[in-house]
Amino acid sequence: MKTEDKRGESKPECRKILSQILPHLFVGSADDISESSLLENRIDLVINATTQYEKPKYLLDENYLQIPVLDTESESLIDFFDQCFDFIDNARLKNKRVMVHCQAGKSRSATIAIAYIMRYKKLSMDEAHLFVRSKRHQIDPNFAFLGQLLDYERKLSGETARVTPDGIENKTVEKATQKTEIRLAERRKIIAPKTTAWFTCDWGYEEEKVEEF
Repeated sequence: MKTEDKRGESKPECRKILSQILPHLFVGSADDISESSLLENRIDLVINATTQYEKPKYLLDENYLQIPVLDTESESLIDFFDQCFDFIDNARLKNKRVMVHCQAGKSRSATIAIAYIMRYKKLSMDEAHLFVRSKRHQIDPNFAFLGQLLDYERKLSGETARVTPDGIENKTVEKATQKTEIRLAERRKIIAPKTTAWFTCDWGYEEEKVEEF
């Protein structure tokens, strides 16, 4: 059985803020799955993107989805995207709200939200990342998840990796892979969170207008 890798995400002294990304989509941490928090934000459904935390007793089985992934660079979160998106869209069609949470609300849950924005608002990974970060400043998908988001971007744009029968990628794909690695390195420098400020108690939070879906 998998055990949770905390990735050094120690709990801050002050409470993390549950963030509304879209009218029907929220991103939060494990601290936000209390009944009072869900009731306060009128959230009906929860996606738990961790290997921890049992389903809260106050949630119906059909309103809860667990994606058992660790926050490590060996995990494949992209394999769960469609399942998550169907769950989120089912809620949207019923005028209900969904919260996606992981442990700290920084990596796994943020990756799911970014991919969802990419698919349904037809944005690039960079645009979707900036969109989600404008709503939740502390997001920080791990390096592997960023790579999976770039793979997902190529999938959405209709690009597919062509592989020879012996499993060796052709030169076109090799060049694309090199470009991806360069782009990831550039993105990491640009969007790396300023951790000295995001979780301090004097971090000013202003309510932002949530864009309609």
